[in-house]
Amino acid sequence: MSEVTTTAHVQTDGSIVFNRSQDTSEILEENKRERIENEYNKKSFGRKVASIPNIVLIEWHKEGIDYMKYGVCPETTKEIKKRLNSPDWRMLRTSNTRI
Repeated sequence: MSEVTTTAHVQTDGSIVFNRSQDTSEILEENKRERIENEYNKKSFGRKVASIPNIVLIEWHKEGIDYMKYGVCPETTKEIKKRLNSPDWRMLRTSNTRI
Protein backbone atom coordinates (compact mmCIF):
# COMPACT_ATOMS: atom_id res chain seq x y z
CA MET A 1 0.00 0.00 0.00
CA SER A 2 1.35 3.41 -0.87
CA GLU A 3 1.95 6.00 1.78
CA VAL A 4 0.11 9.28 2.14
CA THR A 5 2.50 12.04 1.13
CA THR A 6 2.30 15.65 2.23
CA THR A 7 3.70 18.51 0.20
CA ALA A 8 3.94 22.15 1.22
CA HIS A 9 3.51 25.03 -1.20
CA VAL A 10 4.42 28.60 -0.31
CA GLN A 11 1.87 31.02 -1.74
CA THR A 12 2.66 34.50 -3.08
CA ASP A 13 1.22 36.04 0.08
CA GLY A 14 3.65 34.02 2.23
CA SER A 15 1.08 31.53 3.49
CA ILE A 16 1.74 27.81 3.24
CA VAL A 17 -0.72 25.32 1.77
CA PHE A 18 -0.31 21.63 2.57
CA ASN A 19 -1.58 19.00 0.14
CA ARG A 20 -1.94 15.30 0.89
CA SER A 21 -2.04 12.62 -1.76
CA GLN A 22 -1.88 8.86 -2.13
CA ASP A 23 -1.66 6.54 -5.11
CA THR A 24 -4.74 4.38 -4.53
CA SER A 25 -4.59 2.39 -7.78
CA GLU A 26 -3.18 -0.80 -6.18
CA ILE A 27 -5.76 -0.77 -3.38
CA LEU A 28 -8.67 -0.20 -5.75
CA GLU A 29 -7.49 -2.91 -8.16
CA GLU A 30 -7.14 -5.36 -5.26
CA ASN A 31 -10.66 -4.45 -4.07
CA LYS A 32 -12.01 -5.14 -7.55
CA ARG A 33 -10.26 -8.52 -7.70
CA GLU A 34 -11.53 -9.48 -4.23
CA ARG A 35 -15.07 -8.39 -5.13
CA ILE A 36 -15.04 -10.83 -8.05
CA GLU A 37 -13.51 -13.66 -5.97
CA ASN A 38 -15.94 -13.11 -3.08
CA GLU A 39 -19.01 -13.24 -5.29
CA TYR A 40 -19.70 -16.82 -4.15
CA ASN A 41 -18.86 -16.26 -0.48
CA LYS A 42 -21.61 -13.81 0.44
CA LYS A 43 -22.56 -15.10 3.88
CA SER A 44 -19.22 -15.87 5.42
CA PHE A 45 -19.03 -14.62 9.02
CA GLY A 46 -16.30 -12.05 9.61
CA ARG A 47 -15.62 -11.56 5.92
CA LYS A 48 -13.74 -8.53 4.67
CA VAL A 49 -16.17 -6.12 2.99
CA ALA A 50 -13.97 -3.11 2.19
CA SER A 51 -10.47 -1.74 2.06
CA ILE A 52 -10.39 2.02 2.49
CA PRO A 53 -7.27 3.97 1.50
CA ASN A 54 -5.84 6.23 4.19
CA ILE A 55 -6.37 9.34 2.07
CA VAL A 56 -10.12 8.61 2.04
CA LEU A 57 -10.15 8.14 5.82
CA ILE A 58 -8.37 11.50 6.18
CA GLU A 59 -10.98 13.20 4.00
CA TRP A 60 -13.85 11.54 5.89
CA HIS A 61 -12.28 12.70 9.15
CA LYS A 62 -12.30 16.28 7.83
CA GLU A 63 -16.03 15.78 7.25
CA GLY A 64 -16.50 14.71 10.87
CA ILE A 65 -16.50 10.94 10.36
CA ASP A 66 -14.07 9.29 12.78
CA TYR A 67 -13.66 5.73 11.50
CA MET A 68 -12.21 4.71 14.88
CA LYS A 69 -15.74 5.06 16.29
CA TYR A 70 -17.17 2.48 13.87
CA GLY A 71 -19.15 -0.07 15.86
CA VAL A 72 -19.09 2.16 18.96
CA CYS A 73 -20.89 5.33 17.87
CA PRO A 74 -24.24 4.54 16.18
CA GLU A 75 -24.17 7.71 14.04
CA THR A 76 -20.66 7.01 12.76
CA THR A 77 -21.44 3.36 12.08
CA LYS A 78 -24.59 4.32 10.17
CA GLU A 79 -22.75 6.94 8.05
CA ILE A 80 -19.87 4.62 7.14
CA LYS A 81 -22.30 1.82 6.21
CA LYS A 82 -24.31 4.28 4.15
CA ARG A 83 -21.22 5.37 2.26
CA LEU A 84 -19.91 1.85 1.68
CA ASN A 85 -23.33 0.71 0.42
CA SER A 86 -23.51 3.68 -1.96
CA PRO A 87 -22.64 3.15 -5.63
CA ASP A 88 -20.44 6.25 -5.36
CA TRP A 89 -18.04 4.40 -3.04
CA ARG A 90 -18.31 0.95 -4.68
CA MET A 91 -14.59 0.93 -5.48
CA LEU A 92 -13.84 0.57 -1.75
CA ARG A 93 -15.86 -2.64 -1.45
CA THR A 94 -14.40 -6.16 -1.55
CA SER A 95 -17.86 -7.76 -1.49
CA ASN A 96 -21.07 -7.10 -3.42
CA THR A 97 -23.30 -7.72 -0.41
CA ARG A 98 -24.80 -4.87 1.63
CA ILE A 99 -23.18 -4.04 4.91
